[in-house]
Amino acid sequence: EDRIRVQLLLHPSDSILDIEKGRHDMYQSTWTQTTLPTFHNIDITLGSSGSPPRVDTYEVSPLLSELPQINPRYTGARARWGYVNALKPLSDGALPGKLNAIGKIDLETGEFTVRGFGDHKYADEPIFVPKANAQAEDDGYLLTYVYDTTTHKSEIHILRADNIMAESEAVISLSHHVPYSFHGCFVKTDEV
Repeated sequence: EDRIRVQLLLHPSDSILDIEKGRHDMYQSTWTQTTLPTFHNIDITLGSSGSPPRVDTYEVSPLLSELPQINPRYTGARARWGYVNALKPLSDGALPGKLNAIGKIDLETGEFTVRGFGDHKYADEPIFVPKANAQAEDDGYLLTYVYDTTTHKSEIHILRADNIMAESEAVISLSHHVPYSFHGCFVKTDEV
């Protein structure tokens, strides 16, 4: 039988309206364990003569996260690694009200690594940039804005996609802030 797999972040069914209420002002909205999605697979088994189609949905990873990315070279193909904007407890153990970390999820096992940037700092959507002549799927960089609420300024962190816990490859301090939850993508100059 033919099968189609859809990988996505799935919100708890009763939380989506609460999240949408706060989207008009991302600085005031609060994201919690009960409103954030987790990574799921939806497997659609196509029916054949005599058997109806079947849909199975299951959680891949319990990591609370949003704004998923993969290596763009794997769009439409089976990807092993997913990168997300994640929720990480603060130094006092409390959960922040906003996504404050970057996560790397093994889409086969569900295991994950989460990297925070310190209290009062909130990471944004990770953007995957493949290395030239990359050999492995996670051979590249992640770019993310990190908003510091104490200075009201942002930094751009460039992380190794194969080891998000390693020291940042580069940190670019901006003289202003980038709006929280700002989306983006990477496009090579010759593709523009």
